[in-house]
Amino acid sequence: NHTGKELYAGGNDLVLYYNSDKGYWRTLDESQGVPGGIVWDLCATDFHLWIGSSKGIKRMDIGSNFSDQIGIEQYFDQIPVYDIENIENEIWIGASSGLFIYSYDNPKLMRATDFKNKRIIRNFNKITSIKRFNNDVYVAGRMGIAKFNIDEKEWDNLVLPGIYRNEIVQSMAINEKFIFLGTREGLTRINKRTGLVRDYNYNFIGGINDIFLEESLI
Repeated sequence: NHTGKELYAGGNDLVLYYNSDKGYWRTLDESQGVPGGIVWDLCATDFHLWIGSSKGIKRMDIGSNFSDQIGIEQYFDQIPVYDIENIENEIWIGASSGLFIYSYDNPKLMRATDFKNKRIIRNFNKITSIKRFNNDVYVAGRMGIAKFNIDEKEWDNLVLPGIYRNEIVQSMAINEKFIFLGTREGLTRINKRTGLVRDYNYNFIGGINDIFLEESLI
């Protein structure tokens, strides 16, 4: 993750920090507020770096590179946090225990499932990937792929996990026509309108940790 002229990269029990102006690397660890365990995701806002790991979540002040706690950390103690996204001035947190939203405007932690559903969504936990596309937020977890409409504030379950062989979704990308899923087995493409699935499970690809879309390129 990066903020202007600064770069952050997560590892085991640490975050590497690079300042391009000063040309140096620095190791940030638990003494600065990095959560222990494997760092799964980093999310930068204007003033903070949110860090999700196999042992919880922490928020770091970008100016000082030290912990800036807000009180929600206790709810994720020893709980894996897989993905963090900044959406509409809210921090979306995907964890093994479920999907949570922290609002900057009205500081509190909400369960995403508190919003209304078009249909019953079971097993809404182990949230491993969150992606926004236009006014929808797509979420991958044990329940499959669910979609949240930001304007209507309503959930809908789109894809059951059996469609992609119950693989754990490690990454996800969305465009107008397709949902792309990265798993340990490779790449899966799902047509949003028809539900047709195409797998790209070639040995040379292996596991997919992240996906970027640029026009017609993946």
